[in-house]
Amino acid sequence: MRRKWLMTAATTLAIAATIGACNSDSTNAPPDPDSSITLSNQTFGPVLRVWFKECGTANWGSDRLGAQEIINPDADRVFPIEQGCWDLQSERLPTFEPGTPIFDTEFDVVVTPSAPFVWRIDGSPGGPV
Repeated sequence: MRRKWLMTAATTLAIAATIGACNSDSTNAPPDPDSSITLSNQTFGPVLRVWFKECGTANWGSDRLGAQEIINPDADRVFPIEQGCWDLQSERLPTFEPGTPIFDTEFDVVVTPSAPFVWRIDGSPGGPV
């Protein structure tokens, strides 16, 4: 009797979990990026850190590069991102020699699936692809 009750309870829990997963609210899942920002380093030094924030917000959030990642001169890095309006900031060195970091910022960048953005770090503004 006890064994039958345990099997019935286990079956009921399995069915409930399956139904719950099928009916889960997809708004809790992180959105899939549908566009991108490409940072193109056209300087003589490496880009050390990169941040994005939604336009009109104050928090830059976490560095978008990996813990040991840099973007070398003449290299590009593509960042998948949700479409919308973004502010961009990077920290780079003028050369590979130790020195004072330089911060580059680009505001009000609009990206969509049909208009990803290329950010050229060379002193000139970026633009749509």
